[in-house]
Amino acid sequence: MTTPTPRCPRCGRDLGPDDPVYVVYAPYEGRSRTPPEYAVCAECRGKCQMAHEHYHLSWRTRDRVSLPCAGCGRAIVLYLTDRPQERFYCSRLCHTAVTNRLRRERATAARAEREPDKRPCEACGVVFVPARADARYCSSACRQRAYRARVSVTAQP
Repeated sequence: MTTPTPRCPRCGRDLGPDDPVYVVYAPYEGRSRTPPEYAVCAECRGKCQMAHEHYHLSWRTRDRVSLPCAGCGRAIVLYLTDRPQERFYCSRLCHTAVTNRLRRERATAARAEREPDKRPCEACGVVFVPARADARYCSSACRQRAYRARVSVTAQP
């Protein structure tokens, strides 16, 4: 599974797989308690930081670190915060791709742990494990046999 190429929201340039991504914080908008985060390219980082530096003076005292993106492995340069996070992402695309992959893995594991549902075939009475939730017959032969029985009953006057 490949992750779509992220794009810098400021200049619109596609970011290559080896380009680092810088997380910058915009000024507070509305009633939000935390400033929105934007992942931008190296060229736009300086412009964003200089324009918004006075909004987050406390952020300047924190350490800047480079961490790998959980989706594509790209380097992300950001300030360490007090809020704990398991994973960091370079873009919304990577976040969505990883979230969907983890959701699929959890659903597959849950299906594997479930006890298989067993039910009797409506045509022959043999107990079978259905491949689908709405299966009524153990085989296509039994399904055909039941169909022919239904048709012959309705066809006779």
